[in-house]
Amino acid sequence: MDEFQRIDEAIERFNGATKEELLSYLDGDDEVLMQITLLNLDSINSQNEAEKIIKTITEHSSETREYCAFLVNRLMKNESQREFFAGDIVLDRFAKAISDVNPKVCRKIIEILPLYKDIELLLPILIKNSYGFIEGLQEKNKNKNYQYNTLSFRLYWNIFGIACALNTDLYGKYEAEIIDLLKKLFEFKEYTLREKAALLAQKVNTLTKNKDIEKLLSQCHRDENFFVKEIIS
Repeated sequence: MDEFQRIDEAIERFNGATKEELLSYLDGDDEVLMQITLLNLDSINSQNEAEKIIKTITEHSSETREYCAFLVNRLMKNESQREFFAGDIVLDRFAKAISDVNPKVCRKIIEILPLYKDIELLLPILIKNSYGFIEGLQEKNKNKNYQYNTLSFRLYWNIFGIACALNTDLYGKYEAEIIDLLKKLFEFKEYTLREKAALLAQKVNTLTKNKDIEKLLSQCHRDENFFVKEIIS
């Protein structure tokens, strides 16, 4: 069966389906049915339904993960819907989505982190993951381009996530870890990592005044890369 025929059959099966039937497709293994469901759901009524959706953001095709991220983003922006995104499953999938290899998945989840009710549980995971990615980068031979670049890409988005999630209370709890993380990031030759480090340092600077952060921002002004300097201009 070719792909177009599979899509036609999936659409025919979708027509007239109840919401319960649509959600049941997310438990199956037909990626096309999952994608059609994710594109057409407009509301949820429980944490269980939120979990069915968020489970498709990992261990599926790039398109399925992307459609899931767009749906979660839209639902989380609705105050009556975001309360359902809670619990260990959502926490685990959010952490994984933020370092997905598809940047659209990363961006759509990071965008709604300030709305996430369990952000205080997610932030330490992002910090821990970032340290893990840094350690991995320090161990890898940069000639192994794919492995090195993948770790660098994931670290980039994790730092972006931390910057978007951070608030005054959370910074107060993790100040030492964040400053140490920033110092390590500014040592990388990859300007993209220094760029996101500059973004995080700038975010911290809006929350509190800190001499270490001021030194790092001053370092950004002298950076050889335009994009790093542009972040704090």
